[in-house]
Amino acid sequence: MAKSSSRSSSTSSSSGGDPDQRYKRLKMESSSDIEETPINEALVVAPAVGNMKTQAAFVNKLYKMLEDPDTSDLIAWSSHGDLFSVSNPTAFSKTVLPQYFKHNNWQSFVRQLNMYGFHKVNDLIHSNLTNENQTWEFKHPNFRRGAVGDLQHIKRKSAKTQQLQLQHQLQQQQQQQQQQQQQRDLQAQHFEQEQREVQQQQREEQHEQYINNAGNNNNNNNNNSNYSNSKQEDADMQDNNNPVIKHILRIEDHLLGVTKSCEQLFNEVVHLRMVVSKQQDAMQDLVDVVSSSAKSNNNCGCSSNSSNNNSNNQELQNGN
Repeated sequence: MAKSSSRSSSTSSSSGGDPDQRYKRLKMESSSDIEETPINEALVVAPAVGNMKTQAAFVNKLYKMLEDPDTSDLIAWSSHGDLFSVSNPTAFSKTVLPQYFKHNNWQSFVRQLNMYGFHKVNDLIHSNLTNENQTWEFKHPNFRRGAVGDLQHIKRKSAKTQQLQLQHQLQQQQQQQQQQQQQRDLQAQHFEQEQREVQQQQREEQHEQYINNAGNNNNNNNNNSNYSNSKQEDADMQDNNNPVIKHILRIEDHLLGVTKSCEQLFNEVVHLRMVVSKQQDAMQDLVDVVSSSAKSNNNCGCSSNSSNNNSNNQELQNGN
């Protein structure tokens, strides 16, 4: 009875005496996916000197889990007592959760921890990242070993608080992604700049090496001419014994013959063009001679006919 009266007094004081606010608060507590206890057991009186304050049943049960030595192999405090760890979530869900809640759902347990402000510790030093046995660690500033009086400060987050927290986390993730993208861009630019510098240095070194080799070759040509000739002769002899080289040489000889044939054919075509051109000139001269002789013959015929006509006319006149 004292427990229910203290719960009702704390509930009315926290809601400001407004029935609607009290109804919403009770509805939110009853709709939790992990708070399987009745509403009249949702708040448990925490021991305090001179002042009776309440704490959430979930927090109280969680603290009892950690104080139970029979389950210390599955859930236990850290060495400093500022966080707790679950060494085997699968075994913990099957063995420990049903003792305190009406379910054995690990994800629901984690969601409830998040709703009460617990954070997972993402520290590789404290984590055992294996497939068979992965350790989960959670921490809350007011949840510490032996600090029972601070448990009353652990409150369930409202929907608005959760939304603001999610927005804040989303903004932080976006900022981190932008920073990572900027770092990647800077690294890519730096890498490209280094690549260009290395390539430029390699080109300069190759150019210097080429100049040095050219000078050394010019200085050593006279001294190494006999050696080069002997090496060339040896190489020619080895090449002549190679069937592939022989085949290539035959192809080269054939190509040379084809080239010579093409040159001869071209010369013959040029000669034929010259002959045809001369024949055309001769034919044109012959045509000109024939046409000129034909014209002269026509002129002679006309003059003889006119003289005959004149003589005939004179004879006719004399006869008369």
